[in-house]
Parts: sequence; structure tokens; C-alpha cells
Amino acid sequence: MKKQFIYNLVAATVAILFAWIFYYESLDLPRVAYLFPRRLTYLITILAVALVIEAYYKYRKGVQEDQEEGIKVLRASLFTGSIVLYILAIDLVGYFITTPLFIFGTMYFLKSTKTRNILFITVGFTLFVYLLFVRFLNLPIPLGSFS
Repeated sequence: MKKQFIYNLVAATVAILFAWIFYYESLDLPRVAYLFPRRLTYLITILAVALVIEAYYKYRKGVQEDQEEGIKVLRASLFTGSIVLYILAIDLVGYFITTPLFIFGTMYFLKSTKTRNILFITVGFTLFVYLLFVRFLNLPIPLGSFS
């Protein structure tokens, strides 16, 4: 019980930390571009606080959550490391090379769906971002050394 409460508290704290780092990074964006990241920050903060409140009430009532298997530390560490590499690689290699590799790699690693579906999602999402942000909104996307 207490262990689950601590896990939820840590998860909420990390979510809030990343959300507000995201918010800080949005301060340099033009008005039309910073609305979504800031609203997303508020939403993540509200949901993280709700997670803490829910976990606290379950802890106080003594409700034990069913947990089939524990956290796979190696798998979580590799996934976290891939996120860090992705963030670092965006500036070096560029968004349109790094993002498809990240999406495909992480979805394949997490075994979320069939490889064919992963490929469609990767291409579709990258095309969607290109059309929306580059063509329609004319926003700058980090191109890395290719700019």
C-alpha cells in the first residue's frame, strides 16, 4: 500500500517536473505556437495532482491495487535513456530524422503492435507534423546539421 502511494507520488512529481520544463521551453515561442504547450502543461499538472490525491485516499482507506508484475527496471531505464537520446539528437540530427527513428524504435521495443502498424504510425505521424507545423503554421522545426 505505502509502496504504491510512493510510486504514484514519484510518478506525479516527475510528470509535473517535465511538464514545467516543457512550459519553460515554450517561453521563447511565438504566441500562436506557445498556446498548446502551455495548455498541455496545465493539463498534466492537474492530472498529476489528481493522481496524488487519488493515491492518498486509497492509501488512507487501505485499498490495495492489483499489480500483476513489478516494474521492469532495466526496461524502464532503457526507455528513459532512449528519451534522453532523442532529446539530444533532435538538435544534432534534426526532428525529421530523429522522430521517426524514435517512434519506430520505442514502439518496437515496447512491442505495442505489429511492425507493419508501427511503420504506418511512424510515417503517418511524421507526415502529419510536417504538414501541420511546417506547411500550414510555418513554424520552425529543428533540422539539426541539415539546416
